[in-house]
Amino acid sequence: MTREKQIRNQMNRYIMQIEKGLRLVGLVMIENEYVESCEKFVKTQDLYTVLNLRGETHTAVYIYNRSCMEDVINFTLGRLCDLKVVRRWIEGKMFGYSDEKISKFIEGE
Repeated sequence: MTREKQIRNQMNRYIMQIEKGLRLVGLVMIENEYVESCEKFVKTQDLYTVLNLRGETHTAVYIYNRSCMEDVINFTLGRLCDLKVVRRWIEGKMFGYSDEKISKFIEGE
């Protein structure tokens, strides 16, 4: 099995779990040469990515389907983000709201 096929299989597992609501974010660590093809594939699935360069040869690809997760991911990476979104996410989780309800609340603000 080629490396590209291995990456695609791993991405497909995460995408399935994201679509079923079993996880919010999938993280795939890949060699930099596969980043562009991975991003294109994720976009065909109507999902989003955040990239985080890990050294000279690898990139972490975060895959998610709720737009507000971009700020939450960037917060965890120590990047600029909308702290209001992150606070709303944390508050929603603290008080037991579902991922869907929190996302809709944030996107409606």
